[in-house]
Amino acid sequence: MDYADQRYYASAYGRFNTVDPTRINVQLKNPGSWNSYAYGNGDPAGHNDPSGRYVDSDSDGTSYCSQFPDDPECAVCQDLPDSPGCIGDGDGDQGQQPAAPPPPLPTCDDLMAGDLTEYFASHYPGSPLAGDVSAFVADGDLDDVDPRLLVALAAAESSLGKNVSTASHDAWGYLNKKGKLIHFSSWTQGISVIAARIGTYQFGKLGYTTEAQFYTGLTGSWCSGTACAGENSVLVGALNSMSANLNNLQDPCAVLKP
Repeated sequence: MDYADQRYYASAYGRFNTVDPTRINVQLKNPGSWNSYAYGNGDPAGHNDPSGRYVDSDSDGTSYCSQFPDDPECAVCQDLPDSPGCIGDGDGDQGQQPAAPPPPLPTCDDLMAGDLTEYFASHYPGSPLAGDVSAFVADGDLDDVDPRLLVALAAAESSLGKNVSTASHDAWGYLNKKGKLIHFSSWTQGISVIAARIGTYQFGKLGYTTEAQFYTGLTGSWCSGTACAGENSVLVGALNSMSANLNNLQDPCAVLKP
């Protein structure tokens, strides 16, 4: 049994298993057209019945309504092709608008943004950085840094901006040469600078692309001091919550881009 959109078709018997609900094909000069169970007036090789309700066209592409334009059902469907019950308006589209194309599949960046948004909502609601998900993704792409690392680092250093003065916008514990927090003009600028720093120095110059190398324990690691162990556990927990790869903190979406 095959589902033919409008009716079920029994291919073993060469006919539908329910009657044709319309009489548009019935012609006195063609006795076979009175068989409401038949497909294509009993001639599937010479006729086409895509809707399962009427013979749409012969093998040469001639539609029923083009041959019988005075048929009342054809006339209605020609004037109002989208009216209920219209299946043929003579132009071969069964009186229906083409189906809308399926929505595009989400990109890697779309999925990443979704993961970050979910993490903010479930772990740090009210974070001042929650509105900058697109910046995390864009700057991660630009500098080949996993955006989840940028978020996790802010979680470890400042509870994602909740424990730092908004005047500095430094949620990542980025210190200047005097050991003072850097002051950024906005969270967005901070994300951009931190991503560039990690991408060019920790990843690019030092090659610290794993969690074990990046945060603490080595010369040039992000954190140094007695608080690093506790903060590192927060970092690891955040990365795991977002399903990041601790053995490769570079942007996972980069390999999918042309």
